[in-house]
Amino acid sequence: MLAEAVRAATESRPEARVTTELIEGSPARTLRDQTGEATELVIGSRGLGGFAGALLGSKVLHVAGHAPGAVVVVRADA
Repeated sequence: MLAEAVRAATESRPEARVTTELIEGSPARTLRDQTGEATELVIGSRGLGGFAGALLGSKVLHVAGHAPGAVVVVRADA
């Protein structure tokens, strides 16, 4: 899956520096913790959460609201 993600990213933007790392743990916490080391974090959102997360989703809101770095949210319908 990681190799496929790198292939897709580099096909689209050959000049981009793409790195991957397999990390186990809570997805929201792991993503949030990684933003401090990244230029930016791009995260997708399906918007399938409950009322509070209706527009973005609860995990995306957690990451975007608590991350120390820049977070870009891309909605599935974008």
